[in-house]
Amino acid sequence: MSDDSAGTRVSVTPCKGGPLLLRGATEIEDEDGQVHPVVRPVVALCRCYRTESPPWCDSSHKTPRRSAGS
Repeated sequence: MSDDSAGTRVSVTPCKGGPLLLRGATEIEDEDGQVHPVVRPVVALCRCYRTESPPWCDSSHKTPRRSAGS
């Protein structure tokens, strides 16, 4: 994937059981159309929908899920 407007390469790397690592982006647009600026060279995007700070991963995927009977 590349961002032709800025002339920079954008890459996405999935982490097994965790987030997507996004390198080289300047902003992302979420499913609601909200644009989030990217201020770091590499950011982690949540894939588990458990984060307290969407769209960014906060490592919530590492905490055990409670079962329905608990």
